[in-house]
Amino acid sequence: MNKYYTPEIEEFHFGFEFESNYVLFGKDWTKVVLSEEHDWFYSSYVNDAVPTEFRVKYLDKEDRAIIELMIERYNSLSIDDLPHCFVHGDILKGNTMRDKGGDIYILDFAVANYYPRIQELAVILCDLFFDAGNPEEFPENYDLALSEYQKYVSLTEDELIKLPDYVKLAHTMHILLPSWEKAANGNDSSENEYFLRMGRTGLRYLNKIWG
Repeated sequence: MNKYYTPEIEEFHFGFEFESNYVLFGKDWTKVVLSEEHDWFYSSYVNDAVPTEFRVKYLDKEDRAIIELMIERYNSLSIDDLPHCFVHGDILKGNTMRDKGGDIYILDFAVANYYPRIQELAVILCDLFFDAGNPEEFPENYDLALSEYQKYVSLTEDELIKLPDYVKLAHTMHILLPSWEKAANGNDSSENEYFLRMGRTGLRYLNKIWG
């Protein structure tokens, strides 16, 4: 069995065993079982965290209209046909760290699981490669990210077709959860507002350029 483990960093390390259905976390190597049944979009944001009655009652009219369209679009995608792998699922600016030597570390594996591999790229594209203040820069950043990514992993034709929808879904999630946090928990933090702005700006811009 092939194994890979990171060096220990401040008493935390991470490893995964290929050809197995689990990953290992922390200095005590806590086992987390990967689930092939885990549904990224629905279980994380649509059904569990943000129920339908919330979308109807609390989302503003414009947000609700475009989100319902994205849910319909997600339901039409053949997710099972996409290549799957172990995915971190939340590689955002706040979950990456560069040390003094220039090495980059990825933090927070709380939502990691077995997903379509383009989910990883979609989440990266909606945050690390998207600037809500200058959304017009995104097409160039999108092409750059795809070019660099495919130096290591060649995407299938099906993945290239579905990736734009996945990027829009990632922005949709950045509207849903902050909106829920704001309405249900009174969360008016700058972080929550940041993600809400990112999601709204990103989804509206991508609907404009991609339809």
